[in-house]
Amino acid sequence: MAIEPASVDWASARRASYLVRQTFRYEYPEPIRDLSHRLIVIPPERFGDQRRLWHDVTVGADGARVERLAGRRLPPRAVEDDRRRRQDPARRR
Repeated sequence: MAIEPASVDWASARRASYLVRQTFRYEYPEPIRDLSHRLIVIPPERFGDQRRLWHDVTVGADGARVERLAGRRLPPRAVEDDRRRRQDPARRR
């Protein structure tokens, strides 16, 4: 359900939440072998008066794995793949 931003009385709003969805897609000229690729797109827990409430990363590549660093899921390391790689990090604040 989308809300038209112009219809909101922003002066009286105390808080707002939003979802940001991004997709990264890579294509390589030949099959991928032993690729170590890190793309960290997770926003900080706090930025000014904003708070990150949730984040997630999904990967559409066979054989890829999602690692953890400081309790956060990080984008994958593809061991072997065809010529395409896709990452779908979803962030909500």
